[in-house]
Amino acid sequence: MKTVGAFDLDGVLANSLGHHYETAICGVLKSLGLPLVTFDYVRLTCHPPFEVWWEQQGVKLPTTELWTQYHRHMENKVPDLMPGTLDFCRRCQAKGINLVLVTASSNTATKILEKYSELQKMFDETFLGAQDKVSTLLSLPQRFNVSPSEIVMVGDMRSDILDARRAGVDAVGFNHPYPECSADVLAEVKKSLFDAGACHVCASMEDLCDYFGI
Repeated sequence: MKTVGAFDLDGVLANSLGHHYETAICGVLKSLGLPLVTFDYVRLTCHPPFEVWWEQQGVKLPTTELWTQYHRHMENKVPDLMPGTLDFCRRCQAKGINLVLVTASSNTATKILEKYSELQKMFDETFLGAQDKVSTLLSLPQRFNVSPSEIVMVGDMRSDILDARRAGVDAVGFNHPYPECSADVLAEVKKSLFDAGACHVCASMEDLCDYFGI
């Protein structure tokens, strides 16, 4: 039985990928006169280290300036939560499952948690700006006095799955069926999550409830 669930935020608990794509990614590329990319392309290729991905799109800005422009294009808009997120977290709490937020995001994550204060209060531990998720996951057995086999990481990217496996914990992929995303790309993303080592791939909060037995 899993007693600790570690969750990425963007693309898992928060429905932020479409928002990031429409406002920030396309906004930065357009402002620099670079070709725009499709949503499918972003879903398939945009993974850490993100600076490398931006370079591949022709963006040659210094890292600080790149992220300054990125957040400026976000226009202070806050993504919505995935449908059923709050109910899922309430069910986890009722079942005694500890909730941990592990996200590389800092700016956007802070805004999401400020907007959804109930969600913020549900986490037993929160790690924002977690650039080294492996080290964070490795710290959880001692923090919660559990074995690694009781911990699962839920993420929407191959890097999340790989980090979990390197930390010796199970990983569940999350592959939300974005309406902007083609069926072929959704299938390819699902395969890539399994190939990275996911023991299961969910498409909704209902699927996550089934996985956790809640």
